[in-house]
Amino acid sequence: MVPAAAVATAAPWTMGGRRVTSAPTTAPAPPAWPPSPHADGAEGAPLLGDGVRAAAAPSPTVGDRWPRRVAPPPPASSAAYDTSPSPLRPPPPPPRWGGGGPRRGGGHPPPPPKPDRPMDWPTFRRVLLVALLQALAVAMAVPVRPKLLLDAVGGSASRAAAVTGALSALDAVVEVVSNPALGHVSDVHGRRAVLVLAQAGLAAELGVTAAFAARWQAYVAATLVGASTGVFFMTLSTVTADLAVGTGEAAAAYGALGATYGVAFAAGPALGGAMAAAAYPTAPLHGAMAAVALNAAAVVWLLPETSPAGVAPRGGGGGGGDCGWGGGGSSDGGHCGVARPAPLDGGAGGGGGGGGGGGTPLSRPDATSINPLPRLRVLFRSDVLRWLGATVAASSVAAGGLGSMLFFYTNVRFGWGPRETGRFISAVGVSMIVSQGVLARPAVALLGERPLILLGYGLKAAHLVLYGLARSGRDMYGALGVATLGYAAGPAFKGLIARQVGPEEQGALQGGLAALATVVQPVAPLVATGLFGYYNERGMPGVPLFVMGGMTLVAMAIAAKALSHPQLK
Repeated sequence: MVPAAAVATAAPWTMGGRRVTSAPTTAPAPPAWPPSPHADGAEGAPLLGDGVRAAAAPSPTVGDRWPRRVAPPPPASSAAYDTSPSPLRPPPPPPRWGGGGPRRGGGHPPPPPKPDRPMDWPTFRRVLLVALLQALAVAMAVPVRPKLLLDAVGGSASRAAAVTGALSALDAVVEVVSNPALGHVSDVHGRRAVLVLAQAGLAAELGVTAAFAARWQAYVAATLVGASTGVFFMTLSTVTADLAVGTGEAAAAYGALGATYGVAFAAGPALGGAMAAAAYPTAPLHGAMAAVALNAAAVVWLLPETSPAGVAPRGGGGGGGDCGWGGGGSSDGGHCGVARPAPLDGGAGGGGGGGGGGGTPLSRPDATSINPLPRLRVLFRSDVLRWLGATVAASSVAAGGLGSMLFFYTNVRFGWGPRETGRFISAVGVSMIVSQGVLARPAVALLGERPLILLGYGLKAAHLVLYGLARSGRDMYGALGVATLGYAAGPAFKGLIARQVGPEEQGALQGGLAALATVVQPVAPLVATGLFGYYNERGMPGVPLFVMGGMTLVAMAIAAKALSHPQLK
């Protein structure tokens, strides 16, 4: 037998030629065991599973001979078993770019989050129908109203552009209050009521313009009416968020919505210009009013309520049939395929166990709740939303300037009228169909969501500069081809913003974003039309387009900061 002293002073010992661990400082006391009838003591030990026996004590006749079958040996270094925190141990490597960390190495982007619920495609198809009719009505009037205003102010393009800029600024100022307020109303009372209200406002705006087209005061009144209720497309975007967020189909849904707008703008402007040339100047406005009336009926009879607050009263079980199909209250308080979150006033959500009860009703809006400034707080809740909001603000400056001067720019430089302008805007609609309906999803899969957004802003800036350099109508269409690739980033950016808040605050988020855009949007038409009037008299009407291209580059830089934030969802 090996003496105990030899064991205590031995170097690291081996078992079957394999190093196990460092030797103990003192020899363990030999445990008591009954004499084993076996030679090595292993066959008589109890089984531990998988045919491995427990280590039996050595036989007195064999000495310190160890069992032949034991658990696998530990690694060569005993430090591998040390899991206690140590200041000397290096921290784990940071995640690679795309996995939520700021590191920009290689690696693959993280997999998309698993959907929480299925997408309600039948309801979304009705949303697309409503969007098509409303966008068609708006698009029919787009190439006609600037021409009517140009005639009302005596035919001066610079003066008409100045009036358009002032009206656009007035529209934006009114929307600062109306958009967040009506967004809150849609969260409290449902989306359909706000959609119908917006349709009534658009019909009144078109009617006033058509009846008093020769008076510039009519355009002021029409602007006030339209701006007070012009939340239809914002609310429809909120409906899309109600249906798509949490299903994994948000980018596809926003892409289909943008493609639907593209279809309307592919047909509406050309149709409006043709109607004005073939019939009488205000014929497109009357046709647009008819389309709005038809669409209001579609909202009332075809479109179900999607707001979490409007599908069923709080505190009670969900009834069946509210959304066009049967079903009762659910255990999570959900209804119509939309989860019912906690109310905005802090009350509890629906109770469990199949009742949907236990909640408190949403409070009525008061002067404090409809104040636009508190509604903007959702954009300042986190650094990510602040940077995304700044991106929207910068890009809205460029978009607002382009819309206020495009007709007058093409009229001065190329001699275009309503028919030619309508055809070009229809081409813009076709590009939206191609980009958002065909290219959006494969572009996200190929490039990733974040690189595609940055590329989109860069291409939008380039196409604005090319507009300013255009010397013929063919050059304008060539610049539009560059913009087609940039438009594909729009659905991805909208889906990314919608993921930053829960479903109960989608209306507040969309209203806050719209209010943020309208806070800065009055600057865009005033600056763009002012620059146009100044440089048009000097033979350089394209300078405002260069300025808007620079603002788009600023938006791209801000977006890059937002997309690199580690808290981005």
